[in-house]
This record gives sequence, C-alpha cells and structure tokens, in this order.
Amino acid sequence: MKKYIVFLALVPLVFGCASGGNEKVRSETMDSVAAKVTKGATTKEQIKTLYGEPSHVTLTDGGNEVWTYQYAHATATAVSYVPIVGIFAGGSDINKNEVVFIFDKNNIMQNYTVHSSQSTVHRGGKDLNDN
Repeated sequence: MKKYIVFLALVPLVFGCASGGNEKVRSETMDSVAAKVTKGATTKEQIKTLYGEPSHVTLTDGGNEVWTYQYAHATATAVSYVPIVGIFAGGSDINKNEVVFIFDKNNIMQNYTVHSSQSTVHRGGKDLNDN
C-alpha cells in the first residue's frame, strides 16, 4: 500500500490529480453501507455483487475472512505549481476511503467498518498529517 500511496502522491505533480482503487467505495460511509448490508445475513456473494473483487483478503486467527476495499484520490497542492519552489516544497493531498467486511466460516458477513483519512505527502515522501 505504501508504494501505491507514493505513486498517487507523485502522479498529481505531473498531471494535477490521480485516483485508484475501487470507485464503488469512494464515498461510502457507515450509514451508506448499513443501507446496503445486514450483519449476520449478507453473504460474500452479495458483497461481491455490490463491490466487486476486494483489494485484499486476509484471515483472522479465528478463521474468519476479512475483505478490504480501498479507494484513494490525490491532488497536487497549490505550491506544486510555483516555479522552482514547487520542486522542493510541492506535494499532494491524498483522500483515502476503505471499507472492510468480516465473514464467518459460513460466508456470512458478521461485521464491517468504514475508514476515511486525509494526508499530505511532500516530494520527499514525508507524510505531514495522516488523519
């Protein structure tokens, strides 16, 4: 994921903005996901129909499967366009959204969460304010 964020931070410096990941989770919130799924009832297939293939799949120690969907959008900061100064002080503002679903051994979704964050990355790759 770090390489992905660095790429998103550098592309806007050339093109102005960049985005990547699953567009369907771009603006999801806990409330918007709650309107689409039900804990203890929604299946893996139903989640896949809603969101497609997950970005990452992992297993918990208890054998539950965790599906993660991610979306990120980066925009060059204003100082990036200042001649000479932009070379040293330029960077990107990055907005990330992540939706995570946890499934039991019967392929039923037991829980989910939505996490949004904003950060600024400067040319040197230093993350100034990851929220």
